[in-house]
Amino acid sequence: MAIALFDALFLDDTDGFTLKPASSFTWPTDLPTTQAAFIAKFCGLAGQRYDTLLALANTYGLKDGQMTYNRGGVFRFDTAVASYNALDLVGLAKQTGNFLENQKVALVATKNLAIGRVIRPTVNETVVDVEILPMVRAFLG
Repeated sequence: MAIALFDALFLDDTDGFTLKPASSFTWPTDLPTTQAAFIAKFCGLAGQRYDTLLALANTYGLKDGQMTYNRGGVFRFDTAVASYNALDLVGLAKQTGNFLENQKVALVATKNLAIGRVIRPTVNETVVDVEILPMVRAFLG
């Protein structure tokens, strides 16, 4: 499994509490249901690259399975051509097929679907600046 710099990550409590990219999250039924389930386990964005096949080459001296990730901050995400207002909520977009994007967002209606909120308005742009809001609840049971 490969993780790219700034991929959205979730904590997989069914696999030894492993950090995994959003694209490997199980798709339950539809996009809103998947976004809500993902948010319950959202940890933040990868702070480094990681590839299990090249673990020693990509972890820069860290032990296998340990990596840095960003639990907060402002990051630039790709999006479909769209206009956003400041404080609009965004969630991970859907890939072709039933998978979440790792680094692409779309407007969502409620906070339980959002990975973050827009910090500056855009007009017909393909990137948007987002303050991420990780809300890990996996340890809360």
